[in-house]
Amino acid sequence: MKSSRIRVFLVDDHPLVREWLGNLLRLQPDLDVCGEAGDPTAALAAIIDRPPDIAVVDLSLKQGSGLDLIKALRLQAPGVRILVLSMHEEISDIERAFRAGALGYVMKRESTGQIVGAICQVHAGKFYADAAVLTALAERSLSRLPGSAAATPESLSD
Repeated sequence: MKSSRIRVFLVDDHPLVREWLGNLLRLQPDLDVCGEAGDPTAALAAIIDRPPDIAVVDLSLKQGSGLDLIKALRLQAPGVRILVLSMHEEISDIERAFRAGALGYVMKRESTGQIVGAICQVHAGKFYADAAVLTALAERSLSRLPGSAAATPESLSD
């Protein structure tokens, strides 16, 4: 019988963040932290070996790119849903994370309770971001409709 607990894998290059987040998530009765890594190579190998339900990924990693990890996970572990937890607040970074395959985005400045709700929503297959981010993403999308201003460099590619 499969466990009803959501299996979460943490990817952040700061041990303190992984420890803090792991401890927070272990307090939740429906969440199980099944692994963690500090770099994309170790994370990808571990996730492919034992796929979790959710991977919580930081975009800024010392030994690689969280964005590249998200893209690799989409190809090599397509059943794993991805939630970004990052200090990056620029809408272009957030948009690129969603385009790469993330289903959710939480900024590190947000309250700790928000991450638990985000994990549950992403696990359910829904997109997650706070209201201000969703509004900014919608405005960017609408500005790209035919007849709107020319595309910006960040809208063209990664």
